[in-house]
Amino acid sequence: MDFHTSEHIAGVGSRFDPHEFAGALRRAGADGCLAKARCHHGWCYYPTEIGEPHPHLECPDLVGGIIGAARSVGVSPMLYITVGWDEKTARERPEWRQRHPDGTHVGAPDGEPGWRNICLNTPYADFVEELWRELLGRYDFDRVFFDIVMYGEDGCSCEWCLAGMRREGLDPDSRADRRRYAFGSRERFMGRMTAAGAAAKPDVPLYYNNPWHVSAHPEACADRFLRHQQFMCIESLPSGFWGYDHFPFQACYYGHKGLDIYSHTGRFHTAWGDFGGLKNPAALEYECLRHAAYGIKTAVGDQLHPSGAIEPYTAELLAGAFAKLKPWQELLLGAEPVYEVGILVGTGTDPDAPFETDNVPETGAMRMLLERQTPFRLFDGFEADWPVRLMILPDHVHLDDERKAKVRRFIASGGKVIASGVSGVGLEEWPVEGIEPYPFQPAYLHPAGEGLLWDYHFALYQRSWRVKARPGARVLAVLAEPYFNRTAEHFCSHRHAPVRGDTAAPAVCVNDSVAYVANDVFRGYRRNGYAVYKRLVHELMDRLLPDPLVRTNCPTTAELTLRRRDDSLLICLLHYCPQRRGQDIDIVEDAQALAGVSLGLRVEGRPQAVTLEPEGVELEWEWSDGYARVQLPLVRGSAVVMLHGAGSG
Repeated sequence: MDFHTSEHIAGVGSRFDPHEFAGALRRAGADGCLAKARCHHGWCYYPTEIGEPHPHLECPDLVGGIIGAARSVGVSPMLYITVGWDEKTARERPEWRQRHPDGTHVGAPDGEPGWRNICLNTPYADFVEELWRELLGRYDFDRVFFDIVMYGEDGCSCEWCLAGMRREGLDPDSRADRRRYAFGSRERFMGRMTAAGAAAKPDVPLYYNNPWHVSAHPEACADRFLRHQQFMCIESLPSGFWGYDHFPFQACYYGHKGLDIYSHTGRFHTAWGDFGGLKNPAALEYECLRHAAYGIKTAVGDQLHPSGAIEPYTAELLAGAFAKLKPWQELLLGAEPVYEVGILVGTGTDPDAPFETDNVPETGAMRMLLERQTPFRLFDGFEADWPVRLMILPDHVHLDDERKAKVRRFIASGGKVIASGVSGVGLEEWPVEGIEPYPFQPAYLHPAGEGLLWDYHFALYQRSWRVKARPGARVLAVLAEPYFNRTAEHFCSHRHAPVRGDTAAPAVCVNDSVAYVANDVFRGYRRNGYAVYKRLVHELMDRLLPDPLVRTNCPTTAELTLRRRDDSLLICLLHYCPQRRGQDIDIVEDAQALAGVSLGLRVEGRPQAVTLEPEGVELEWEWSDGYARVQLPLVRGSAVVMLHGAGSG
């Protein structure tokens, strides 16, 4: 429940009624709510001796009122404290603001609306700790959410950070060193607040909201921050800048890190602070059910009106989604994910630039798997093992010695690999060797008569690479070159030049264990959406995994996850189909029908029964060749198919 409230608004909290608030929580079916101690405008909403209450606060202890109202109806209260955005501090102590290397401030420019970033190495951190200690002694809460524990992409060049970098032997003129120091500053701040919390309320879990990197580089990886988190929240409002691809990507990585985990969507049509905006009911239903399908709890963001008055319809909107969600959570939360394909994430755009995280290729690979209904997860290489049959190394996965050894052990144990771009080239197990940038962009891919795709010269819009096939490898497609690159000196028609002819350079090369594509094909799919790239990867998957875990005739718009509860398997199907109806927003307005869908699941033993959940309707099914096969009735938007007694393998 956001409550970022300008000092230019009067009557703050004047209409807050704890009984009305408690009733809204009860009607919505909520099991938790947020009490905002301090907001991004820098104001507190309780009788503080450390900070400063909002100048027009008419409910002297709004925090206590919200916590008490929640407790009265059995709802768990979570305390919220802003950290990195603080307008009051930015005005009063501009020297504490984060700075770019050129001396300008990080965040919204002066004179424009928006948030300004405060540095955690300044005395501001002392103030936050004092405020935190005050709250620890004043209120009874179950969890704590520290927000905006982050730095800008350039790090910070304020006087405190410059001095700190020099003390640590870092170069303030180096972007990598500035970001290195900023990462360490976040860690130090988290450790400091955690120590204060543990001394007063050791059983209250803390969460520090910050940009969550998905990187395999030891300096930028998630594990260095996860050790400070006692629970986690994936902030992902699809109607905001996150989009609908953000949540499954984060869930398939952080959902395997062993933390109690929520995902945060919102009731807003757009994103935070959208007064008067309401999400379509079908969209909220989809986003909540999607959380459960990935085994993750749901949080739905709202913003309380400055007066403290409740908008009655909000509770009604939430109640509809939560009523549909509850039986899904009972089935799926705590159930073990089942998958057979992994995506190995890269170290960034360059192994020597660890903080320049770029997950475009990994997201392209994710989309290809989602659209094939293939259960998967993301790996960073720090895991003890990779319990999958196939690993995808998309485009830019540079391997250090440790990850090279893991890849080689994975292949030696029977694992299969699809790699592209620079990923893994140099390993003896690869069907190619040697690599250099291909001089033309785009190049063309021409199948070599080995049953791959069709006889056509397919444009490769992203970067291609020149490699050489190893002895014994099979070349399934070659690179073809255009007449020339498009330049001021020579160009043809509206875009790139047409194909001139084939070369001997492999475009797709395979051996028994590894399929390699000499192009940044996953980045290409994410950027260009060319279905040929997806079909290429799917055909390579068919060659390497001829007996996939899931067989289905679902359209590419359907999403499928698979989980195991006790001795049963649960197939979750979602079909809501976001559309780009606004210029900058994806819209879900209806649950979409799935008709004539057949599902086949490879299982160790014959199921005892197959049911459609949560209705409990028994379905007819077949058992042959190790697959349990079922024909589904008409599905509108969502369904769970439960194979009883089939999950013991």
